[in-house]
Amino acid sequence: MMGTCALSWASKKQIVVALSTTEVEYITTTLCAFQCVWLGRILHKIGVKDETGIEIMCDNNSAIQLSKHPVFHGKSKHIDVRFHFLQDLVITGSFNSVFVTHKTKLSIS
Repeated sequence: MMGTCALSWASKKQIVVALSTTEVEYITTTLCAFQCVWLGRILHKIGVKDETGIEIMCDNNSAIQLSKHPVFHGKSKHIDVRFHFLQDLVITGSFNSVFVTHKTKLSIS
């Protein structure tokens, strides 16, 4: 979302088998981050600057904690390395994962 407008939307079959809901949310949040980086680069090229960083909404607290604290890496060794790209983005401050409840989701739309 940029302001109140949707810039991109996608739906596709997940590319890996996940063992928990935390892992599913973590993987889908990382795939969302890939799209956000791509869109951010396009917006930067056309002159739109973003000083605040990108906020990703997630409804799984465990997935958010996994992205913010690499200490949990021992519990997530089986997750493919490409999905840990999200941790790098969160640590550098270019992304921020925010917990969203189902009530909050309804008020957004």
